[in-house]
Amino acid sequence: MLSGNTAYMDRTNEFRAIVRRVFAKVARMMASVEGLNTELICDESKGHYQLGQVGWDGRRRIDDIYLHVDVYDDRVWIQHDGTDLPIAEAIAREGRPKSSIVLAFYPPELRQYTDYAAA
Repeated sequence: MLSGNTAYMDRTNEFRAIVRRVFAKVARMMASVEGLNTELICDESKGHYQLGQVGWDGRRRIDDIYLHVDVYDDRVWIQHDGTDLPIAEAIAREGRPKSSIVLAFYPPELRQYTDYAAA
């Protein structure tokens, strides 16, 4: 039983590393500009990742999350993708099978019509 848990943890850590790499690439593309900072937030203990921007755009306050991904239950759950980038594809290209990526921003009954996991 212990070896099974170890394999699961190794896989989970691998999935988290993949998500971190993809997020780091996207963060580099979202260069900070005067008054706006790009923030990459990684909660490794819970497998929670967010990428956004915070600051001021002239007189308008910005505090936006563009990407939100969680890694749990042996799946990558894309909770929010507010980019025009193919984040799910990028995660798959990094070694995560599409069958383990959930497009959680779609209602559960519609996920079956994607190339990704339903849940």
